[in-house]
Amino acid sequence: MAGLPKVELAGSRKAMGECFGEQFREDIQNFAQSRMDHLVAFVQRHDPERNLSRDGVLELARSMIDAHQQFEPAIWEEFQGIARAADLTVEELLIENGYTDFRDFVLFSDDTFRGAVPDHLGECSAFLAPAERTGAHPIVGQTWDMNADAAEFCMIVHRRPDDAPETVGLTSAGCLCLIGMNSEGVSVANTNLVPTDPQVGVNYLFTITRALQASSAEEAAGLVESAPRLSGHNYYMADDRTAINVETTAAKSHRTVVEGGVFVHTNHYLSDSLKPLEFSGQDLRNSTWRCEHLNANFESLSGSITMDDCWEQMSDITQDHTRAAIDWAGPAGSATLATVVQCPGTRTLYICRGGAEPGNAEALML
Repeated sequence: MAGLPKVELAGSRKAMGECFGEQFREDIQNFAQSRMDHLVAFVQRHDPERNLSRDGVLELARSMIDAHQQFEPAIWEEFQGIARAADLTVEELLIENGYTDFRDFVLFSDDTFRGAVPDHLGECSAFLAPAERTGAHPIVGQTWDMNADAAEFCMIVHRRPDDAPETVGLTSAGCLCLIGMNSEGVSVANTNLVPTDPQVGVNYLFTITRALQASSAEEAAGLVESAPRLSGHNYYMADDRTAINVETTAAKSHRTVVEGGVFVHTNHYLSDSLKPLEFSGQDLRNSTWRCEHLNANFESLSGSITMDDCWEQMSDITQDHTRAAIDWAGPAGSATLATVVQCPGTRTLYICRGGAEPGNAEALML
């Protein structure tokens, strides 16, 4: 399987955005259209009374522009540069970057879900191994699962802005940071959750990109918690000493400082304080199975856990993903698009396209 393409962006935020947009204009346009089509089809399938059109989707995105502009002007400048160079409107690029958040907003923003029960809306599996288990620095990682047709747009982006730490990690054509690390030695990433309290706010890629400007995991966690979020995700962050997990809805959050054992998160809320805001119509058996399976795997490991050990565990969950999906009715059309394991203390990332397999990790250093 071919490796992920790599993109180098440097300079002013405007210059970085325009370089990204120019290099991948066709891919960005195609990915934006794909996300738009998925969102319209999702609404037609699960909430047919809404009958959301393409113009209606863009109108929703337009209502979020002010929130994104005001959140972090420098990030917005880069974002505008991508849209301008890719010959897209910012509304189209907002849908591309924040598809899962807009999906939540469409379903729940009016407090009335009228449609059929959707499949479970997430398939990512993540872990945080604290320093006590590695004998040195925290190690964190995850699979990224999404609509299978998004696979062709995955890439590694190395950003070196003039006014912020450089970052490297996984994202998609035309998108801000998704899973990555900065030159301060801070890693930030996420798994999807489905809360019922979406609001006008910023999508999760803006939140992650802002958190990757932090100089510590503690600071990154605070930036996630204070962000005016459009919807909820599970965010996790680590530096050379500390690993933190932050479950969020749009309006609320719950922080766990990971100590002692490995902390595993998939796609359901673990915090009792946030569970009442989770969409109750999902079939969570697949998410629960993956969480229990990965927990048991890590608990079976003795001695200090290495990045190679962690890669092996992600390989196991990927290999069992098909069986889990069959056993527990996982969502149709989803796939593991990439796997990332990070040790920010050593500035090292393991990354691959698709699921982890023994020996297929590409090592990156920042």
